[in-house]
This record gives sequence, structure tokens and C-alpha cells, in this order.
Amino acid sequence: MGGSLCYALRHYVPGCQVVGVEVDPVRRQEAEQLGLADQLLDGVDRLDAATFDVVFLATPVSTIADLAIRLGEGAGGPAILVD
Repeated sequence: MGGSLCYALRHYVPGCQVVGVEVDPVRRQEAEQLGLADQLLDGVDRLDAATFDVVFLATPVSTIADLAIRLGEGAGGPAILVD
């Protein structure tokens, strides 16, 4: 779902900056080759949620709650977390 969302944002929302996170190096390389994001990170530890307007969580259901808590703790601004 994450790749499709990145593609749609880049295609339908011109000027939108897309930052993706992909821990799997093979999938990250594929995403880079497809141009799915302006920047691709290898983990959420390097992601500063406070700098974004919206953060989409496209991850397995079993990890969403922990990830939302981790990102929410670091968000000092009005970022919206969407799963």
C-alpha cells in the first residue's frame, strides 16, 4: 500500500514532498528506481515526525500501534498520523 500511496501523491499532488521509510534494502532500491519518494530512509529512527503535515503509516497492523506511539512522542507540531 505504501508504494501505491507514494505514487498517487507524487502523481496527483504536484509539489508534495514525499519521504518514505523502507527497512528492506531490496524494496528500498526498487522504490528509488521507481522514483516513489523524494527521500527514502532505512528506518523511522531517522524520521522527524514534527517536520511533516501528514504521516501515513503503511505497515502491518501488528506494528501500527507501537509505531504511532513512537512517532507521536517525537511530534512537536501539528502532524496528523493516518493508518
